[in-house]
Amino acid sequence: MAEVTAFSPIQVGDLTVANRVWMSPMTRSRGKIPNDTFSKYYQQRSLQQDNSGAGLIVTEGVLIEDIGTEYGSVPGIYSDEQINGWRKVVDDVHKNNSLIFAQLWHVGRISHSLLSHNNAQPVGPSAIKAPGGKFRQLGGAEYEEPRALTTSEVSDYAKLFGEAARNSKKAGFDGVEIHGANGYLINQFMNRASNNREDEYGIQNFENRARFTLEVLEQVIAGFGNESRVGIRFSPITTALGLVVEDDAVEFYSYLLKQIAERFPNLAYVTILGDFTGQNDIDVKTFREAYKGKTLTGSVNFDFEKTEEYLKKGYLDAVHVGRPFISNPDLVKRWNNKYKLSDVNWSTVYSSGEQGYTDYERHE
Repeated sequence: MAEVTAFSPIQVGDLTVANRVWMSPMTRSRGKIPNDTFSKYYQQRSLQQDNSGAGLIVTEGVLIEDIGTEYGSVPGIYSDEQINGWRKVVDDVHKNNSLIFAQLWHVGRISHSLLSHNNAQPVGPSAIKAPGGKFRQLGGAEYEEPRALTTSEVSDYAKLFGEAARNSKKAGFDGVEIHGANGYLINQFMNRASNNREDEYGIQNFENRARFTLEVLEQVIAGFGNESRVGIRFSPITTALGLVVEDDAVEFYSYLLKQIAERFPNLAYVTILGDFTGQNDIDVKTFREAYKGKTLTGSVNFDFEKTEEYLKKGYLDAVHVGRPFISNPDLVKRWNNKYKLSDVNWSTVYSSGEQGYTDYERHE
């Protein structure tokens, strides 16, 4: 059996992905409606004729309803205009030989009424305000106290994810990734810092704690119509956006992975977000054991050497790479040829226009 490397193809459900270096979802704040600049950005980072880019691209977080976020100008998938805009992006990526998934995103309590449709109050599992706030468009305004969703509304929000999956399929995406990480809505349901509910969506036990996530998966799979075209992202060990690291985080997420493997055996992949150093090396082995025989991927701070190590040891089946793809659209070619990487211009990461977005050069 040939040794697995970053450049080996991988079968993900009924899709063949050309390599195991996948582009992570990254917010870039370039507009609410995908346009030609979006197309150029994603096209540049796709596989191309020389296999220089990502085999699979996961888009920036795509909002599933018209709400505000801490970032300005982020796209959604809830209107016909947005669906049509994404269709052009998808077509251009396909012309350059990559696959592309939309990341379905709801920020939950990390929203603001002044930026949302009809000035709607943010919602969350419970009426617990996140600490701090960084709304750039509102002069650094703090987060607001969210309105706790009623029991019936929780199911409605799972269905909202399903509708976004249907819209993603209309736009031609090869699949979707559910954003269940980084302190946003799905993650909020699984953490005591944001969830003090006493109903079946509380965190009294693992079954209740996992319920919303599993319902979202059910709705998204039904919406897209193909279990093998759906992935999900988790960050088991995170303090993002006011969350806390639970003492039983590894145990709980191992339980959740086993539930996913049992209920959704053909799921495209599960991504574990973490720094994968020190203690987390042990954790990823635990997660690998819990999700044995399925496609497990990882994200955050992967360089070429770490990617090769984790693939060869069998800890992960593919890696999602973020920041290096911002400034190196031909990252896979650079890794393969050991070319020097270009640095990110951080002043333009969340700015507008093409500077720092589509003007990074390929290695000649």
